[in-house]
Amino acid sequence: MDRSAEQDGKPRISRRGLISLAMSGVIGSGWLLAAQATANLAGVWAWVPWVIGACALWCMALVMVALATRRPQTGALVRWPLDSSGRTVGTIIGAGLVVTYAANMPTEAVAVVRGLCIQVHSLCTAKAGLALAPSGLWAAAGVMVAVFLVNWLGLTVVTKVNMVFTMVKFVIPAVTAMLFLWGFRWHTVFVTAGGPKSSEPVLTAVTLGGVIYAFTGFQGPIDHAGEADKAHLRRATLLGLGIPALIFIALQIIFLGTVQGGASWGDLKSATPYVELSRALGLGWWYWALFVDGMASPFATALVFTSFIAVELRTAAEGRLIAPKALAKISGSRQVPQIALIANFGLGMVMLLLLQSWEKIVAATGIIALFVYSYTSVSYTAFRLTWQPGDVEGETGNPFTKRYVVLAPLSFTGATLLSYTAGWKTLGTALAFMFAVALIAYIGASAMVEVHPGRHRVRALWLIGYFAALYVLSLIGSSGPKPLIHYPWDIALTAALGVGAFYVGVYQSRLFREERGS
Repeated sequence: MDRSAEQDGKPRISRRGLISLAMSGVIGSGWLLAAQATANLAGVWAWVPWVIGACALWCMALVMVALATRRPQTGALVRWPLDSSGRTVGTIIGAGLVVTYAANMPTEAVAVVRGLCIQVHSLCTAKAGLALAPSGLWAAAGVMVAVFLVNWLGLTVVTKVNMVFTMVKFVIPAVTAMLFLWGFRWHTVFVTAGGPKSSEPVLTAVTLGGVIYAFTGFQGPIDHAGEADKAHLRRATLLGLGIPALIFIALQIIFLGTVQGGASWGDLKSATPYVELSRALGLGWWYWALFVDGMASPFATALVFTSFIAVELRTAAEGRLIAPKALAKISGSRQVPQIALIANFGLGMVMLLLLQSWEKIVAATGIIALFVYSYTSVSYTAFRLTWQPGDVEGETGNPFTKRYVVLAPLSFTGATLLSYTAGWKTLGTALAFMFAVALIAYIGASAMVEVHPGRHRVRALWLIGYFAALYVLSLIGSSGPKPLIHYPWDIALTAALGVGAFYVGVYQSRLFREERGS
């Protein structure tokens, strides 16, 4: 029987707190840094990747909130694959989630320090703020410690602190968009030549430009669904994605219309290019607001993501997906998953020391996030097709009234296409990170699978085959080292792979649930 809600009493997160979690998770370093990266890739069409990314994630979000209102579980993004498809699939998807969330703390910490480099030049190298000096790495580690300590005080403290930051994070990007209209030139966006000659660079920019990474975090209310009123989940999640999406698209258009032509995009090497633009437009007084937000936005995002991963690690340990089971332990009167927090901090510190760069990780984590988000469509469909009375205590009828026969496969296929267009190197990096963590977790927890362990492995073969086929396509596609299949036929084959994998995944998940019930 699935647990439909937490059993520890009254929900602790208010509607405002849920909206704050979603919006603060989204409005981080992405809006500060992705505009320039996207413009470098897609030229004058750089606003289009934001529209594509927002639409793709909106489709996934609709399925996610539909499932969250029917299965409101804390740590849902780990529990759903586990319950729908088995422990091996749950381990793979859970590993992807852990990598995505764990990468956020060091990534946002680096963004905070890069913002400081504008005033404290010794924190960065001579590469105009795009690389951290040793002192900058120490400063980033200090930011991570601060994030860790706030989360140690408990979820209630995190949500209260986050609500203060959310107001600042929302107001400054919105005001920046309005102020930059002063120097906006429509011909730079819609008339000036210099855009890509095909749609391929535009699609590539969705992941490599940091667009998907900028949107990750909207699922915060779903992560904490068991600690909130499910009536507020849909509004909080969709508002947390929709409002930032409108702001990001507006900012990208204004960025394009403010900068003088494509040649100067590469000259903006500041960690926060909007600061340089404010000076160029004679808005020096707004410089300080952007300077503060360059640190506040990433810090608050790291704050909420740390609470997300602590919940997911605890959930994975409870579901016997990872070991030790001590990760599931909740300590103190504030009900803090302290062991999970420590594990997250340690993993984040390792990633900081190995990667050290915002640009190196956001594309890979964006791809992994797409895999995690889109798998919800498989879980939703499997739950709908195999529902039986008694699945959840108190249910008298099938709650899956919305079939999503188009939206569910569309979500999965869209994620497949966007992951493919990131290129074979980035896709390979993402898969390597995800499967390395999954393998460690699987080996550590393999002894805890008590009944029919082979059944769990068999029902996961399709997912491993899907990832292998996707990577092979990226190698022989138009952007691969062995371009045997040219554009746009490679896109068509990738779409076919996504559709086929979705239905195979649903079929295998149905078999798993039917076998488990027998």
